[in-house]
Amino acid sequence: LPDRERSAAGGEMPLRSERVHDDHRHYLAALAAASDQTVLFYPRGDLRQSLERVPSRWLLDTVEARVGRRVYADELAELDHGWLSDEASFVAALSRLEFPASAHEYDLRSVFDHDRAGRRLDDHELADRDPVFERGLELVRARRSPRFTRFDGNLAHLPLPSPADPDQVVSPTRLETWAACPHHYLFRHVLRVEPVELPDAQLRISPLDRGNIVHHTLDAFVRSVLGRPASERPGPGDRWTPADHALLRDLALEECRHYEQRGLVGRALFWRRDRRQILRDLQLFLVHDDELRRELRTRPLQSELGFGLPDAAQPPVALALADGRALRFRGSADRVDRADDGSLVVIDYKTGSARAYAKLSADDPDASGTRLQLPVYAAAAAEAFGSPSGPTLAAYWFVSERSRFAWVGYHVDRAVQARIEDVLAVIVDGIERGVFCARPAEETSWRGWVDCAYCDPDGLGTRDRRLEWERKRHAPELAGYLALAEPEIAAAAGAGHG
Repeated sequence: LPDRERSAAGGEMPLRSERVHDDHRHYLAALAAASDQTVLFYPRGDLRQSLERVPSRWLLDTVEARVGRRVYADELAELDHGWLSDEASFVAALSRLEFPASAHEYDLRSVFDHDRAGRRLDDHELADRDPVFERGLELVRARRSPRFTRFDGNLAHLPLPSPADPDQVVSPTRLETWAACPHHYLFRHVLRVEPVELPDAQLRISPLDRGNIVHHTLDAFVRSVLGRPASERPGPGDRWTPADHALLRDLALEECRHYEQRGLVGRALFWRRDRRQILRDLQLFLVHDDELRRELRTRPLQSELGFGLPDAAQPPVALALADGRALRFRGSADRVDRADDGSLVVIDYKTGSARAYAKLSADDPDASGTRLQLPVYAAAAAEAFGSPSGPTLAAYWFVSERSRFAWVGYHVDRAVQARIEDVLAVIVDGIERGVFCARPAEETSWRGWVDCAYCDPDGLGTRDRRLEWERKRHAPELAGYLALAEPEIAAAAGAGHG
């Protein structure tokens, strides 16, 4: 909570601005509690990020008390006093010690000396008597090798739940996760590890919450329209009225207030701008929807078609694979329209960028298994409203001015269904065989965001993990996944082998 909210509690809640004073008092109390000697230290830099660190001003206060004048951060390392030492790094300090202070540091020192002498680590005494050292050595060697080992996500030796088990109901986005990066799937959906959220450090509303505001608003609006008598609903050639625009704006403002009250919108300065853009996008949505319904000759039929979910009227959608296995899917299609000719149009709203979806088509309906929602949603719509005479049109609609309200979709015909069945078979086979390798995206330039928190948990980039993938991707156990994720590389490797 910001201080303006805390102050409203009449002194019953500490202010954020007071925390620094509490920390200072704790620091001084720690100094005063030392009976003999106090050691203060600070890092001059972060070698992993190539960042310079500066000492705390409280440490500088203590130095000032020792030397009798104010010392600034840039001159601290230049002081010549017996009580001040400057160490280039942990390794450098450990190498110069007369005698290490702990058994762990003693072992590290012996490894450094062994390595500087040019001797193999296998010949070090720790390799015979320390199981931790031995396992660490095994891990490093395995990850540097071209083999796909248990240290790289090869869990073929373990029993794992299969998405094709009769009692399993999965979402298409979960299987998309494995296709994009099996390592991500392992940590999130098998081990149940979630990235740590830091809401108090959030400056702007998250993309997920922004998308939820738009989705919930459009759902409430379409449900309101469908609740009207049939004669009052807009036809394919009818435009939304000023009253409809006002209704959508009111629904959006109410949804925004809901997220404000939950503290999910970030700083007020950014939120004012973000809220204006959300409201503008929703008003423009109605303008583009007029054009869309007129062009496709459609009218809304259902909002949020849920299937396989606890509160959904529709059961899970089953897609059969060629070998007899079946996958039972759950999910919710944002909107289903019906055209004048009786065919169905399934729409999935997106509020992010359309760049990663631009190449989707009937010839490439799944983007190497990473876009599976549309065929599943089309099957759910066909089961809910009856199979239309022609193939269902399914599309992602990017409902934002930034994405220019792009429409990316295709007709889900038999050829598309056959392709999706093949892709699903590869994904299920990979999960059942314990293939959970890390495959981060190739870093062609610096990015200001983390693409995958499981491949890049510290936000420092994935160059080393990408090199590991490129070193191992031709392992026999990864042949099926490589053919799905990087078909050009797999084809080139096959031609070279031939």
